Amino acid sequence: MTDEAQPDHAGAATAAQGGRAHFKTDDKFLRGKNGRLFLANDANRVLGQHSGEVRFSDEEVAAWRRILESRAAWLDHTVGASYLHVVPPNAHSVFPEDLPDDVPSGPQRPIHQLLSHLEQTGSFARVVYPLEELMAAKGGELPVYPRTETHWTDYGQFLAYRRVMEAVKEQVPVDEVQQSEVVFRTAEETGDLGYKTRPPETSPHVWASVGGRGTRLVFDNCVSNSGSMIVTESDAETDARCLVVSDSYGYGMLTFLAPSFRRLVFAHTAALDYELAEEERPDVVISILNERFMIILPNDPVGPPTRAVAAWKLESGTVRPRLAVWPDAETKAAGRG
Repeated sequence: MTDEAQPDHAGAATAAQGGRAHFKTDDKFLRGKNGRLFLANDANRVLGQHSGEVRFSDEEVAAWRRILESRAAWLDHTVGASYLHVVPPNAHSVFPEDLPDDVPSGPQRPIHQLLSHLEQTGSFARVVYPLEELMAAKGGELPVYPRTETHWTDYGQFLAYRRVMEAVKEQVPVDEVQQSEVVFRTAEETGDLGYKTRPPETSPHVWASVGGRGTRLVFDNCVSNSGSMIVTESDAETDARCLVVSDSYGYGMLTFLAPSFRRLVFAHTAALDYELAEEERPDVVISILNERFMIILPNDPVGPPTRAVAAWKLESGTVRPRLAVWPDAETKAAGRG
């Protein structure tokens, strides 16, 4: 179900020279074809990862396997939770045809190294990389990534959510949201890459809402980025509880994950928060980390607990508006969730 799409004027901002698109790089973005902007010159060297120039060493890919297996084993033994790691693809991976001609697409990126290594070693770690689903849908009515944004749209996240639910349902009962329950709306917005152009450029973004599920926001510490913590409860037809540890790519997926579980706790952190997992004792833990961020291995044992990061952020005033996806229930005291 969709609202009527607004006209797309973003492509008009692409400069033309001699009848051909003019590609240029800036400090933080690359102008591609069809009006699409790509992240560039970032600390994670996303273009180098995409071309295959930046790769995991043998030691690093083995370390990632140990991290994922250690998380899964500890969660199973300590709190009885299953574990799943989700890797949102870079826009570069979903739209390689829109990259400038002088930006090569390597046959194997770091994420491929990891997936191959897990398969070859017979690892029990479970990883979802929903690239095929996103590529199959990218020519449809709703965009899976805005042309002026690094993050996926809510529609792209819904496609990934369905793939995640397939994996979760193998071990934990969930109340899966069906597409007939989702209302998608489009809005012409700037996006984190569109802000980098002069003048700023816009493109259609997609936002989603799920009705009739009785999902309630119980707690939101309103911390910006790392340290953010959100708790929801719902009338889901399951008693299953979920802990999500995620980067910024997981916020939109909460629209669908929250009504799928009786209780959901979201923590913005790249590391597994062992303290939070022991306290919440979830049935499933889902970690979400964007493809380009995988190049930096998280250090779970020394990662500060989410609440410790949040306390520092609140003291320094690093805050954001309260999340307004669901109706508010009685809000619990900050730091308690």
